[in-house]
Amino acid sequence: MDRAESQATFVLLHSPLTCFEVWLPVASCLREVGWRVQVPVADDEAQESNIPFWQRYVESATRDIGSGNDPRWIVAGHSGAGPLLPSIAERIGGSILLIYVDAGLPHPGRSRIDDIAAAIPALAHRLNRHFEDGGLFPDWTHEDLIEVIPDSRMRRGLISHLRPRGRDFFTEVMPEQSDWERWPSAYLRLSDGYEGAAAAAEAKGWPTVRLQAGHFHMLVDPAAVAGSLIGLANSFHLPGPEGAPAG
Repeated sequence: MDRAESQATFVLLHSPLTCFEVWLPVASCLREVGWRVQVPVADDEAQESNIPFWQRYVESATRDIGSGNDPRWIVAGHSGAGPLLPSIAERIGGSILLIYVDAGLPHPGRSRIDDIAAAIPALAHRLNRHFEDGGLFPDWTHEDLIEVIPDSRMRRGLISHLRPRGRDFFTEVMPEQSDWERWPSAYLRLSDGYEGAAAAAEAKGWPTVRLQAGHFHMLVDPAAVAGSLIGLANSFHLPGPEGAPAG
């Protein structure tokens, strides 16, 4: 088998609260240096409504992921996609590296709001009050994101594609998966808000990279995020483009 056939493919997964567009600049950077990339559209709202949100997301996200004779995947999940990466890996099969990008770690048997309460109790309290009043989250405004995404065009694009959710989304229980750590994994921290998850990943012995940036740094400096992803992939000696460093 030649290098082209065995080359690993990046799969860039957006959060259930955002959209695939957040990854497009990084995908372009990766392709420019020869990596194969897929950016699935995970549209759980188009799936059957009688199954859990997380299951709809997984089925939608994996529907268009192509397979090969020797599939090797580098699956990077941003933010709320993180807890679902093991379910994604289970479904697509093959040789897989999971990269959690400013993302929560899996929390089988607990809800999203439970996980938020464990990490940031005050935020969980505010969200519960918000949901009691009929609110949805995220409800970010342009002003909320000016520092995180300085470019107004990028900021408008993100806000226009947000997928605000209500209490039922945040209180559903994540899938029971006691063996979720069996996949090789790494962590890319973008913002201070995910330092707890990054520290937990590092304590597990996972390769961990920290950028002093914002939660949507993929839109602000896609080259830096792409370079960090490549560095983490290289730390596992995964086959990349012809001529790329092997790690």
